[in-house]
Amino acid sequence: MSVEYLDLAYHLAIAQAVTNLDMQTVITITNVDLADSALHAPAAGFGDDDFYSDFVDKAAVLLVRLARNHPLPDGNKRAAWHTSPIHGAKTPDSPASQRGRRSYQTSSPARSEERTGRDSNPEPSDP
Repeated sequence: MSVEYLDLAYHLAIAQAVTNLDMQTVITITNVDLADSALHAPAAGFGDDDFYSDFVDKAAVLLVRLARNHPLPDGNKRAAWHTSPIHGAKTPDSPASQRGRRSYQTSSPARSEERTGRDSNPEPSDP
């Protein structure tokens, strides 16, 4: 699978959107070393072996590292959450790119009924 990793410019643009600050302020307040470290974590490996070979693992590592490294004073979890679908959309073979930038789908009432064996919207009974 060919993976295109996010760079710092994408993360800063997402941070700007999440925090509603101007780009110069975001650049000033961001700990660039922590952000860069988190953005490179999914590509970690030794030789030709990736530590995270599965796409889902790479996306999870990206999300967790961005949230835990805390490169922003505020909005780290929101920025991490919004970064994951973009990471998927930039990777051609990923499930996110096949769904057109939507990384999560909600289940329909019919699917819920199949899982539980009950109608998710039962009709009210007459007293």
